[in-house]
Amino acid sequence: MSTMGGCQPAPAAETNWQFQFRRIVILSAIVLIYFLQGEIRFLPSPLMEDLAADFAVPLTTVGNLLSLCMVAAAISMFGVSVVVEKVGSVNMLIISAVCVAVSGCVSFAARNFAVILLAYLFCGICQGIMECIGVVLVAQLFSSNYRALFCSLICAVSQITSSIAYSLPVFLEEPLGGWRHLELLWGILAVGVAVLVFFFGGRKMLEKAQEKKQGAEKIGLLGALRMRFIVLSVLTMVVFIWVNNHYAIYLPTYLAEVKGFSKEQAGLGTSLMYICGFIGALVSGALSVKFRKSIYRYTPMFMLAGSLILCLFQTPFLVLLGAGLFACAYQMWIPMALASFMNLDGVSTAVLAGATALFNGSGHFLTGFIPTVFTWELQFMSMHTAYLITSCLLLISVVLVLAASSLKEFQ
Repeated sequence: MSTMGGCQPAPAAETNWQFQFRRIVILSAIVLIYFLQGEIRFLPSPLMEDLAADFAVPLTTVGNLLSLCMVAAAISMFGVSVVVEKVGSVNMLIISAVCVAVSGCVSFAARNFAVILLAYLFCGICQGIMECIGVVLVAQLFSSNYRALFCSLICAVSQITSSIAYSLPVFLEEPLGGWRHLELLWGILAVGVAVLVFFFGGRKMLEKAQEKKQGAEKIGLLGALRMRFIVLSVLTMVVFIWVNNHYAIYLPTYLAEVKGFSKEQAGLGTSLMYICGFIGALVSGALSVKFRKSIYRYTPMFMLAGSLILCLFQTPFLVLLGAGLFACAYQMWIPMALASFMNLDGVSTAVLAGATALFNGSGHFLTGFIPTVFTWELQFMSMHTAYLITSCLLLISVVLVLAASSLKEFQ
């Protein structure tokens, strides 16, 4: 059972420059796959009317593609935690690239909606694999001092991809001759990434470098659930995801109906959250070496403050300040939590994958219940009150983080 360890030296069978080159290849592949699967996953949002017209289905049916991705991602995350040590982390990276390629190429060829559902099933599988395997590979390739930095880089790429994905398809659709050719482009690029990792990713070398056997759990999820720090962090993330996804889904409506924003202002306010999240991830990475523990411990307080400012004030500047502060602190906290998982004593590859699956997968399941719960709340209270109650849930996360950061295993 492989363990993460501290510093990750080059395996004896390869020179240091070969190890550094392989590390660059794998890190570049992680970034590229995140980008490519994000572009395919979010494409139905800006081009929803085009897809609905091509397949002769309602707009709401096209929206199901995004829901399918989230469900498939959640399931595949937990699957990765079971098979990662047998298959190998670099091999899982190749599989994720192949899933993107299949998704893009099948979308290009799809002539009925059932086929494109299959394509987006593969896209969701890739998303789930990447959210687990990206963390595992960072732990295997970098020393404990730099893991938080590169986790922050991955979070930043995820945020900027989300922002770009809502505008890039609109600009590229016409020059490429339609959305199908855009999907094909992303699929072909994913094939290139898979080939690159296959030949230059050192699939066997990386696994050999991690072959220290210890009595860790063979089933990653069980091992993760036996670590108090991981359990408390996962519960914290459940609260964060619940609040964040309320904002992601309903913030434009909330700003327009409760705060008096125009539709354009509400849209810009929502975009601001992604921009601030991107900035937060970058700042977190820059400060991670010296301040990882402090960022983990105190940013939930800033999330609570930002959320309350958003709810309690009517001034547009303060409302947007609150939304931006929440998003910035949220994206600062996530990579610090993941890096802390990597640095726990006795954490194996399988346990780390299991912890990451619990950490991220809970959100994909919970998001499906948000519309039902929010609709139920609006039957008994105003939207403003519902948002204020949701924001106050962050008090729970503050307590959980303070409890987790007081544990001896937190390092």
